[in-house]
Amino acid sequence: MIMLRPFSLMIPDSSRSRRQLGAYALEYALVFPVFFVILYAVISYGLVFTLRLSLQHAAEEGARAALRYEATGASRLENVTLVSQNFLSGWLPSSSYTVSHQICRRDAPTVCWSGTGTPIVCTGVDIAQTCSIEVQIDYDYRSRPIAPSLPGFGLIFPDVLTGKASVLLERVSL
Repeated sequence: MIMLRPFSLMIPDSSRSRRQLGAYALEYALVFPVFFVILYAVISYGLVFTLRLSLQHAAEEGARAALRYEATGASRLENVTLVSQNFLSGWLPSSSYTVSHQICRRDAPTVCWSGTGTPIVCTGVDIAQTCSIEVQIDYDYRSRPIAPSLPGFGLIFPDVLTGKASVLLERVSL
């Protein structure tokens, strides 16, 4: 003999399925904020990493610009600043970051020249007597965040993002 189920269990709009509708809304209300915070954190970190890599790339491009032949060391440093600012101009306003650069001797890293005063002399006879140009770009992320942070996430992000690069200048008299 075949047993048949009661008719009320086979109808989808039974009182049992109507009771489950509230549970779905409750599950959604509990799970959605967690997924939203995870998604927002991934997007925010992605933007911070993109900004950091842009600063690094701009510093590298500025340092490479110093390798182009220039008559004086001051014009080299000016070229570094212009190239770095041009690279970041589509991404950041120029008032939001600082470009610092200096030319230092390899044998005496504390002997540096930043464009003012008496230039240093690099003979380039061997690797110790050469100079290198060091470029650093700083962005104050704490005062100018690119994405608003959720409560508690501000402690995770750095205060200052920095991109650094250096290039060896051979046989240059500055």
